Amino acid sequence: MSHFPKALTVAAIVGLVAAAATAARAQPVDLSPGAPSQPGRAYVPYDTRTGQPQSPGPVVTFTPPAAPTVTYALLPGHWALRGADYVWVPPERVLRPVQSGTLAPGRFVWRGGAYVWVPAHYD
Repeated sequence: MSHFPKALTVAAIVGLVAAAATAARAQPVDLSPGAPSQPGRAYVPYDTRTGQPQSPGPVVTFTPPAAPTVTYALLPGHWALRGADYVWVPPERVLRPVQSGTLAPGRFVWRGGAYVWVPAHYD
């Protein structure tokens, strides 16, 4: 009987034990935005001509664009009830302004000696 299969089995077991020991020493990697790519060490770019570290350069800050004062939208096509039938209303082709007021929820209001329901509306 040959010892070759036993040697392969032992080599495989030793390899698995070595891989498990390496995995046990592995550190978790932080993949969140802004995390350094190398923990504990920062990347410093070097100038290949002089061999000196390069300056970090100017700090660039980005500001989000200002919100537009008027927003426009298109209404998609939809089915609408007209009389006793549903009809297809084609989508809009001309931009229309969108109301940008705050939504006031519906509530009952005392008017003319009785409570009257005022539905939700834009202020």
